[in-house]
Amino acid sequence: MVIGSPTCNSNQKMRHDRFGNNICCYTVTCAQGQKFAFCENDQGHDTCTNCPENTYHLDIIDTSIMTSELDPCIPRPTCEQPEVKLENGRCVCDRSRGYFGNDFNNCMLAEIVCSSPGFELRDNGTNCEPCDEDFFKPEASAEHICRRKSHCHESQEIANDGSTTVDRSCKARTLWNVSPLKITTEQHSSNTTIPIDKENCSSVLLNITKQLKNLQKEVKKLNRRNTQIHEKLRALRRKRKEKTGTRRKKIEMHKRKQKSQHLQLYQWIK
Repeated sequence: MVIGSPTCNSNQKMRHDRFGNNICCYTVTCAQGQKFAFCENDQGHDTCTNCPENTYHLDIIDTSIMTSELDPCIPRPTCEQPEVKLENGRCVCDRSRGYFGNDFNNCMLAEIVCSSPGFELRDNGTNCEPCDEDFFKPEASAEHICRRKSHCHESQEIANDGSTTVDRSCKARTLWNVSPLKITTEQHSSNTTIPIDKENCSSVLLNITKQLKNLQKEVKKLNRRNTQIHEKLRALRRKRKEKTGTRRKKIEMHKRKQKSQHLQLYQWIK
């Protein structure tokens, strides 16, 4: 039996369950390589699941705009044709071999040859243009496209950014080329921030040395104080032990005195 229509929120979509009743579903956004399914119960959520093995798709799917379920997953291309290569998950015409075109099933061979250093074949296949920024082509070759320049690691810096014919070169990063660092030292509960650069590096090292010496002095003071505390504790233990021994002696003397008095009283009564 079909019941009345519920009122859905702005982030929900009205759908139908398997009995034909109107229900409200929370929508989701599925990433590339995922398929979707509508919720089956009121106040449920649409779901995303990965495409089966050897299938894929490159779309972002927002279920709020979908009116029916469909399977977006398609067989993953093999790109087995010699004029085709796999690029970013899809088959494209291989410009490195001189082929161009938007349909990888109908790639065309360019009539021009872009073998000159610093130039590559464009997608339209009709002209050669200089390499894009961050790309280079070092020598005349049969390849028709430029290569991406080398990337310097965090521990390196650019020695030479290169050109359309020369790759980027890197060198080890030195202290003077590091962005200004800050060292925070602590003295008498106050913080001092010192920027490091080539001019004041010696003064910074001197300051750190002084701070270390001050810390060493503080450690020695703490050690002396700790020794004094231990000596006081040992003295207190000795006094307590002596006091306990004195009390025991007094108690024993009192017991002997009482015993002597009892003995004298017993003899007198006898």
